[in-house]
Amino acid sequence: MGISLMGLASGLDTAEIISSLMNIERIPYNNLENKKTNVTNTKSVFNNINLKLKTLRDAATNLSDLDSFNLSGAVSSDATKLAATVGDNALNGNYSVEIIQLAKQQVNATGSFQVKEANGDAKSFSNSDLLAAQSIKIGGTGLNLDNVELVGKTFDEALVEISKQINKQFGEDVQASIVQTAEGMKSLVVTAKESGKTIDMEGTGAFALQSKVTSQLAKIKVNGIEVESSSNSVKDAIPGVTLNLLAENTTVNVEVKQDVDKIAAKVETFVNAYNDVVNLIRENTKKLTNEKNADGSYKNFRTNLQGDSLLRDLQRELYDIVSSVKGASENDALFMIGLEIDKGVKTAALMTGKLDFDKELFKEKLTADPSMVEQLFKGDQGLGSVAKDRLNDWTKANGLLASRMEGYDTEIKFINEQMESMNQRLILKEEALKKQYVQLEVALSKLNSQKEWMAGQLNALTASSKS
Repeated sequence: MGISLMGLASGLDTAEIISSLMNIERIPYNNLENKKTNVTNTKSVFNNINLKLKTLRDAATNLSDLDSFNLSGAVSSDATKLAATVGDNALNGNYSVEIIQLAKQQVNATGSFQVKEANGDAKSFSNSDLLAAQSIKIGGTGLNLDNVELVGKTFDEALVEISKQINKQFGEDVQASIVQTAEGMKSLVVTAKESGKTIDMEGTGAFALQSKVTSQLAKIKVNGIEVESSSNSVKDAIPGVTLNLLAENTTVNVEVKQDVDKIAAKVETFVNAYNDVVNLIRENTKKLTNEKNADGSYKNFRTNLQGDSLLRDLQRELYDIVSSVKGASENDALFMIGLEIDKGVKTAALMTGKLDFDKELFKEKLTADPSMVEQLFKGDQGLGSVAKDRLNDWTKANGLLASRMEGYDTEIKFINEQMESMNQRLILKEEALKKQYVQLEVALSKLNSQKEWMAGQLNALTASSKS
């Protein structure tokens, strides 16, 4: 390890001097570092804009699809008796649904077993109980309890094991469970898994499986046409609609119609995505201020893209997409259905470029004239079609934004190479300065030693002459 002689001979703070000189030498490196930060921040802005544009393009695609306005909803006149949900390709109309009977699954059960003795102790499962349990038959097949240890267990435990064995052996057709019927009393319940299907369930003695619910199919009439179903969830008795039956011996009216709320939500998604892009562009192109924080940093420090030509082009593109929309008639326009840029704004200073959406007006127009509204979105010059096609040039893999970001990547790579090369030179420069100052201190130390020797010699001569 070398010995540092910094300042020992000269009395100077040579470490501070070298640090100050290196700070000056590092100015070009720091400038590159700041430049890299600015380029990276700028790339991040364009990446965020690209992501938001893709979201906008997807929202436009959803509006331009053939089925984008084929969204229906079902309204039941009594949802406590019948609920209706709409799927794909629902057929609009009014339907009378008479619910004759609900689907029911067959249920058989034993009588209630006493599982506790009079003193509160758990009752034990006996050999006679085992013989009775072995009489259980499901669909004509006897329950196999040969490998199940039951005698000596509590009655509670034995019932659980018997239900498990029923589920294991006959689980495709039935489901067994244990139900508490009263304090200290339990019953073995066997339920058929399929409504309308009758299964022979037998047993003797205490394990006789008595009929509790008779199996039956659901029966309804839709506009007078009879329909049967093994489930109380009846699909496609009305095309594209699922009827959930909740009561029987009743008639409910179901109206299937275009769901204006769902369609309005699609339009609102587009509007929000559009305004997100506009806001992001405005935020990164507004004039910078010189206002600073307490630590001297700028409050709104960011890359200044105020004059960026690509972002100006994108702003114009977004405005043109909305303003170029045409419907089936020349008089049809977006403002007629509640969509308008800077609605009510009279001065340029207050304009934001944001798209306003009057949802209630839109739903009113959609209900009154659905064909006109659909053309303003789905037609060749409709909003969805135009936005989808024109935004693709900006967001595709080799699009305008991707090309700009690729340029920033190239610039960042070049800056990194410059910084690496410059950093190596700075390391060598600092090592050279340290060596120079070490040599200076050594030289000064030698001179000081010579000075002290000469002073000693002179003092000796002076003392000798006086004597």
